[in-house]
Amino acid sequence: MADRLAPMCTAAPGQLDVFAHRFACYQLDEAMGDWRPYDEVISRAFERACASAGIEFRPDGSNAATDQAVQNVARLGAAFHAVFTAEMSGAYKPRLQAFEFAYEQLGCRPEETMHISSSPRYDLQSATDLGVRDTVYLNRGTEPSAPFYHAHEVTSLTEVVDLLGL
Repeated sequence: MADRLAPMCTAAPGQLDVFAHRFACYQLDEAMGDWRPYDEVISRAFERACASAGIEFRPDGSNAATDQAVQNVARLGAAFHAVFTAEMSGAYKPRLQAFEFAYEQLGCRPEETMHISSSPRYDLQSATDLGVRDTVYLNRGTEPSAPFYHAHEVTSLTEVVDLLGL
């Protein structure tokens, strides 16, 4: 792709390769669609799965975004610098918008952060694509490891404390 872009723009050596990679990431991100309330996402996914399996669909249940996160944080009883939700950012992970919102709110760049997740699919791929270098896969056995998308793999948060040297 970089070879095709070269005649169309002026860039320093290596810039077009970075652009081509980022363009592919953003192209996938744009294809994912806009934020909708989580209960709508779940309901629609459930409806589509039922239809594809020939099962009658009867919607039920809900999921609050920001309200639920506030309650969960309160139950943990730990101090958090900040809490961000899909509702606040207007996007669900793995949309890059969700990550970019957090970086903007924190006033930092992706390469200045560490991202810890138990989901290579919904977190670590996007974090890596945006330039996070310190990515940690918290392997809980629910998703396969994807070493390309994480710098470290642990099985407990205690191991993260060791990675940080605390």
